[in-house]
Amino acid sequence: MASWHLFKEGFQQRFLIRRMGAFSVYREGNDRASVSQAIEIITAGRRPLLIFPEGAVSRHCDLMMELMDGPGFIARQAAKKRKKEGRGPVVIHPVAIRYSFDGDVEKTILPEIESLERGFSWQPQSHLPIHKRLAKIGESLLALKEIEYLGDVQQGGDRHERADRLIVKVLQQLEEKWDVSPKERELLGEKPLRTDDGRTDEERAAKVVSRVKRIRTVVLPDIIEKKVTPEEREERWRDLAACYYLQQIAHYPRGYVTGDQDLPERVLETVERMNEDYLDKIKYHGPLHCTMVVDEPVEVSPQRDRSAEGDPTMQHVAERMQAMLDDLVAERRKKLFG
Repeated sequence: MASWHLFKEGFQQRFLIRRMGAFSVYREGNDRASVSQAIEIITAGRRPLLIFPEGAVSRHCDLMMELMDGPGFIARQAAKKRKKEGRGPVVIHPVAIRYSFDGDVEKTILPEIESLERGFSWQPQSHLPIHKRLAKIGESLLALKEIEYLGDVQQGGDRHERADRLIVKVLQQLEEKWDVSPKERELLGEKPLRTDDGRTDEERAAKVVSRVKRIRTVVLPDIIEKKVTPEEREERWRDLAACYYLQQIAHYPRGYVTGDQDLPERVLETVERMNEDYLDKIKYHGPLHCTMVVDEPVEVSPQRDRSAEGDPTMQHVAERMQAMLDDLVAERRKKLFG
């Protein structure tokens, strides 16, 4: 399953995606046809169905986000159909994908860092180590977004806490404007996203993904169907852009780059994320080595345990995927640092 917009980015990409067996899903609405097709593919069992279940691109390769609800629903519906037909169970194979950067990371990213610094009319901050240069750039980029959306730079707290407050305030403004009341709202409220509520940074970031999706579901359809005036279209695009930036800001996890034996791919990811999020520039940096690990199957029950918070099957799948990533990170650290 692939998001519908990927089929709108040129003939060549559309041709290649279809040749790889992909079909589109309209994530901003209730795409019953795509969900039914996904269920039928699993029920038939002639080939596997591949879904990236996090619902967004995070660019933090080593950390899972909370999985979306859709894959679990699709798997359970297919399991019900197969059970009714007297056929075997549906299983999910967790797959972990991790990239390693095998080049000279400093030589690769220093021009990118200096370009970002020049964008602020700074002299190159070459007297600072890379992780502090990135922290300084991140602080400045956050301040720009605070001024854009709140009118001023927020006082108090470190940059992660300020980012949390920015996300909460602007998301609530957009939800009130478009009359969206997501179930996740009470999980965040007026409190910072990283309060001591037992959730990880990635789980809280996933709640932002869910809230953004709900806003997009309200804002985007009338643009696609051309039911808005040019002025309304511009306003909606402005709100959609805000949603995008809030979602991306939530994907800068605390402690990912610290200067203490940083993995080169984490440093590279952070620079690439800054360029993409704030300059709208995407550039490939290689050489990259991809490792894929396929885990043992997880059987899917046709019935969901309604007493459990969340989907137990998908929670187990997420735990397995994160465990596989943790193992790959440990191997990578051992290779680089002994």
